[in-house]
Amino acid sequence: MLSAAREQKKGWVEFTMRTIHAVPDFDKNKRRKKILLKYTILVFLAYFITLVATLGAYFFGISSVQLAEIQFVSTMALGSAVLFMIMIKVKKTMTMGFVNFVFFGQFAVWLVMYSAWFISLREVRGMALFFALMALSFLLSKAKLIQSIIITASASVIQIVGSYYAIVYLKQPGSFGLEVLYTLCFLPSALFICHLSEQYSRQRAEVGTAKRIAEESSDALRDEMAKVQQINAELQKAMHTIQEISIHDELTGLYNRRHLMTMLDIEKKRSDRNGQSFFIIIVDMGVRIKSWTDLCRQT
Repeated sequence: MLSAAREQKKGWVEFTMRTIHAVPDFDKNKRRKKILLKYTILVFLAYFITLVATLGAYFFGISSVQLAEIQFVSTMALGSAVLFMIMIKVKKTMTMGFVNFVFFGQFAVWLVMYSAWFISLREVRGMALFFALMALSFLLSKAKLIQSIIITASASVIQIVGSYYAIVYLKQPGSFGLEVLYTLCFLPSALFICHLSEQYSRQRAEVGTAKRIAEESSDALRDEMAKVQQINAELQKAMHTIQEISIHDELTGLYNRRHLMTMLDIEKKRSDRNGQSFFIIIVDMGVRIKSWTDLCRQT
């Protein structure tokens, strides 16, 4: 019976510890999903702002972009953002592989949309660089320094090559030299963002390491506290056993002289406090019992 109770208690302790250790994993998964959703919503808003700016260029006659082109690019861009949102919502476990897929997958889509968009802008292609900085500021927060430089270089190359293709082959209006100048002005700002993203990534890694160490220390402290509680329970049980042994006769299990003297002291103090008397009754069980006990002692 006692063994079964101990096994049941051990099982509950193991279940509790597994539950405690599972809570941080659940919180991390929930936190990753929340961050991914927030960033994807920001991407959606960035595409929407770009769409509004393009419509403004169209309605004010700044660019000869066509409404069909705006509709195509905006549908593809906004649709991709919505698709990523659905993927994040459906995904139950947010692994690092999935997180990287979402971030860099969205960036790959952005590069394609960026190429199509700035070509369709025609006369105001340089406006695309301002929105490129906004996108880089968002996506580079999850990239390392080398990755950030590659992404910035890719955007710059697409801007220059695309401008050359649009002006020379598509015969769009504009100056290729001016587009190169805009891109060279864009590079220092983008590289500065790369530097900031590296600092941010390093600080985030340090914070993550410190948090992980704190969680491990908390788990270790929780285990030690559980051991201390178990030791305290065993100590209290031992103290109770010692107390019972000290006031009972080992042979008969009856109260011994120590308990009698303690109770006499308590009753004496109560009598003095209340002004009442108390009595001690001594009963002689008889000679026969005494003879029987003497006989048992001799044998």
